[in-house]
Amino acid sequence: DTVVLHDVSAFHGEQAKALEQAVRDITAGKYTVIVTRHSDRLDRRGAKYALPFLWAVQEAGGRIECVDEPSFGNDDDFDGMLTYMSIVKNFKESKDKSERVLDSFATILRNEAFHGRVPWGLTTTGPKLNRQLAATAEGAEYLPQIFRRVASGESLGKVAVWLTAEGVSPAGIKKDREDGRGKSGKWWDASVGLIIRNPVYAGHATDSSGKTVYSWDGIVSPALWQEANQSLDTRPQRRSPVRRPPE
Repeated sequence: DTVVLHDVSAFHGEQAKALEQAVRDITAGKYTVIVTRHSDRLDRRGAKYALPFLWAVQEAGGRIECVDEPSFGNDDDFDGMLTYMSIVKNFKESKDKSERVLDSFATILRNEAFHGRVPWGLTTTGPKLNRQLAATAEGAEYLPQIFRRVASGESLGKVAVWLTAEGVSPAGIKKDREDGRGKSGKWWDASVGLIIRNPVYAGHATDSSGKTVYSWDGIVSPALWQEANQSLDTRPQRRSPVRRPPE
């Protein structure tokens, strides 16, 4: 059997349920050995959590084998000391990393900088913790046209066909093809719709609640963005609700 752990969040205990299940499986005789590359793949919350798990595995008749740490979990005194030191080291490294991430995010907020996934047609400029949005050459040329076409009543499908015919690199495609048109070279109406609905193009990046978390000059005016969205709202099809940019 395979135990799947959320090891990327081991510092926050997201893998705890899977570890508990592993102990139950060992007790039930499903397997006796847990193999991992390094002990930090199991737990990074410190001795308070890691040692009880280690002991529980051993009490259930199993053992943990770490490829990079052959001494981890062994019974003799010296290996036991190395095991404890490894657990403490894992916790400290994760704690330090978490604090660095929080510090970096705080700096980004103080700088009123952009963070997150960069939408199609845009890029970021500036140092790492003070990235600002800017339009790419392709975005500067085509984004205003996309919004104007939708605002004038053109269907998303027709806009997608036009973009494909123009040879514009499709949204959502990162791996370039030899002709520079992404994997398929094709646009889809859903991709165009996501662009129209995104208020970042009018100068406001929002979170899931609609709160503005970043502002910039935008590539289209708020009025054009609103007009294009209202045009979609009046069409007889399923549609997502408009997220209006703040005044």
